[in-house]
Amino acid sequence: MCCCCFGGLCSDFCGAISFAFCTRFRRCETDDAIFFRASVPGLTAEDLHVQVEDTQKYRILQIIGQRNKRKATGDGVASTETTSSGQFVKVYKLPRTKILVDEVRAEVDENGVITITIPRDPSS
Repeated sequence: MCCCCFGGLCSDFCGAISFAFCTRFRRCETDDAIFFRASVPGLTAEDLHVQVEDTQKYRILQIIGQRNKRKATGDGVASTETTSSGQFVKVYKLPRTKILVDEVRAEVDENGVITITIPRDPSS
C-alpha cells in the first residue's frame, strides 16, 4: 500500500503499513530552505515525529503522525465511550548535500497546520 500523496519514495520505504488517515503535504523550495506543510487537525507536536535519515542511496525526510482520540458521552443513566486512532507515515527524498540537517524545524500551529523547515547551506 502506498500512501505518499506527494511523489515521495513510498514504494522503497513504507512497505505494507496500514493507514487510518492520509495527509497531503505540500513542498515548496526557496533559495534559503525547503518547506513541507500540511493540515493535521487534532494533532499536536507531541503526536508527530519528524526525522532526517541518511541511507546509502538517499537522504530522506520521514514524518510520522499518530492520532488517538477518546470521547465519552453520557446522560447519567447510560454512557458510551468512542475511541478512534490512526497513523500516517510520509517519506520524501531530500538532496544529499546543500541542506542543514541539524537545523530542521517542525512546528504545529493552533489551527493544526504543520510546517517543516529544512534550511539550505548558504556556503554551497
